[in-house]
Amino acid sequence: MPRVPPAQESQGPKVLEASDPASDVGKRYGAFRETGDGGLIDNRTLFIIDGEGRVAWRAVPFREVDPKAYVELREALNRIAPVTGEAEVQ
Repeated sequence: MPRVPPAQESQGPKVLEASDPASDVGKRYGAFRETGDGGLIDNRTLFIIDGEGRVAWRAVPFREVDPKAYVELREALNRIAPVTGEAEVQ
């Protein structure tokens, strides 16, 4: 199972980051794609899990070097876990 560090405290939505070094969770949720030789490669998929524990949004793959990916992530967070005032995800 993935090692899960404590959630980061903030005024906005609670954030939990997890790592999946054995790829157990990634395989269950389709976070891999097949390579030409039949192997699997990590898609760097990013999931937002809602308060009920369901996958509410995912970026497949998450394009970490593309600034637009962070705009899309911010919009998704504000839609899924809306907060008011200063705490809105910037």
